[in-house]
Amino acid sequence: PNLAAPAKRDAWPMASAAADHAPLPVAMEGALQDAWRADIGVGSHGKLLSGPIIAGGHVFAVDTSGEVNAYHLDTGDLVWSTQTVDASHEYQPFGGGLCWDADKLFVTTPSAEVVCLNAKDGTVVWRKALTAPSRCAPTPYKGVVYVLTTNNQLTALSTQDGASLWTH
Repeated sequence: PNLAAPAKRDAWPMASAAADHAPLPVAMEGALQDAWRADIGVGSHGKLLSGPIIAGGHVFAVDTSGEVNAYHLDTGDLVWSTQTVDASHEYQPFGGGLCWDADKLFVTTPSAEVVCLNAKDGTVVWRKALTAPSRCAPTPYKGVVYVLTTNNQLTALSTQDGASLWTH
């Protein structure tokens, strides 16, 4: 099979870059080199399950304790940091993931919640309890954020207010 022509990509807003999890090949100029480095938080036994994403001129990352950090894409400077797990909640020793859509970040937490953050300043927009924790990043598509939990349940939530649309 033939691959599609490489394309320039200015963002990587979710796991696998696109809602269909089938990104086109990425065009690159020059050799790879470090632009900057930053500590993105704590891992579970040294392992993070979800990688960072890039959108809106920022790099966003979540650690296994539920702390979300936003870094300036060009400089690596920390822009904001928000803890998404309330200290009163028990949580699993693994993190979830995050995705970006329309200046909102959707974060699955180790305390079995989805938290919607304002991507510009990290403030909480809404919070929704899940039936179980999620080990993977959510996927946004056309006003819906899809979340898979460890009990193999897929939940669809409204990106606007977190209202439950359906589960399977």
